[in-house]
Amino acid sequence: MRMLISALVMFVIIMVVLAFAREHLRPAQEADLRLTELTTETPREELEDRLEKVEFECTDDETGLETGERVCFAPVSRADDYAADYLALFFDSDNALAAVNVVLDPAEHDANHERLREALGEPDRRIEDAFTWLVWDRDEHLILTQEEVPDAEAPTLMWFRNADFMERLLPR
Repeated sequence: MRMLISALVMFVIIMVVLAFAREHLRPAQEADLRLTELTTETPREELEDRLEKVEFECTDDETGLETGERVCFAPVSRADDYAADYLALFFDSDNALAAVNVVLDPAEHDANHERLREALGEPDRRIEDAFTWLVWDRDEHLILTQEEVPDAEAPTLMWFRNADFMERLLPR
C-alpha cells in the first residue's frame, strides 16, 4: 500500500512539473498570421513560414470536421496586433487552409474591435445567432468576431475561406 501511495504521489508531482514546464519554459509565441490579408490563394508554405515559431498540435477528430480534415492549435500571446490566447487552423481534406480561429483576450475586446475597424472598416453585416457576430465580407472569404464578450467564454476572431465552412465551423 505504501508503494502505491508513493507511486501516486510521484505521478502527481511529475504531472505538476510537466504542466509548469509547458506553461513557463515553452511560453506562447506571437503569431504573424496576417489574418486580414489571408485569401484563398495564400500559399501554405507562406503561412507555415509566418508561423514557424508557433508549436502546433494537430488532430483530425474534432467535432465538425469531416473525413480527411484536421485542426492544428497552439497557445499564442498575440495574433498579429490582437491580444490573444489561442490559435486554431482548420485544413480541408486537400490540406488547404479552410478556417482560422483566434481566441482573444476578453480584457482587450474593445481594443481588438478598434484594430479590426482600422484594418477593415465598419462590418458589412451582423449575424444574429447564439452571439451577435460582426461580419466583414472579403471577396469569397469572411472575417467574424463577436460584438460583445460572451458570458461563459472568451471572444473569438475568425477567418473562413467561404460561407460553407462558416456554416459548419462557426461556434454556436
